[in-house]
Amino acid sequence: MKSQEELEKHVTSHPNALSSKHPRVVTRPDVERALVLWVRHMEEKGETVNGPMLKAKQLKFEEQFDVPEAERLTAEGWIAPFCKVYGYKERRRHGEAGSVDIEAVKEERKCIGMILATYAEQDRWNGDESSLFAL
Repeated sequence: MKSQEELEKHVTSHPNALSSKHPRVVTRPDVERALVLWVRHMEEKGETVNGPMLKAKQLKFEEQFDVPEAERLTAEGWIAPFCKVYGYKERRRHGEAGSVDIEAVKEERKCIGMILATYAEQDRWNGDESSLFAL
């Protein structure tokens, strides 16, 4: 209760802050904003973002914004709070989904579409209809 006024100011000035007990200190808001925009851009493209990618991009943004060496973040302790505040979760693709080349799939779909266009609608067969085979 000693620092109630300070905590209330922090919560109202940082609406993304999830915890009012331990205020999250952002030393370089410009770098953080650039990271947020980059993550959003990557998500719009359908790409996944992980901790090492965030760290590498953070270093790149610090260089671009001429952040002095003394102010640069060297540890990775900021990644978890950053993801928590903005609601980012690392999603990994496993098995076949993790090894698929998305661009190759797009190209193959175009090829299959062109092949199917040469056949009449009633002559097309759905390969997922396994009920035609005896179990």
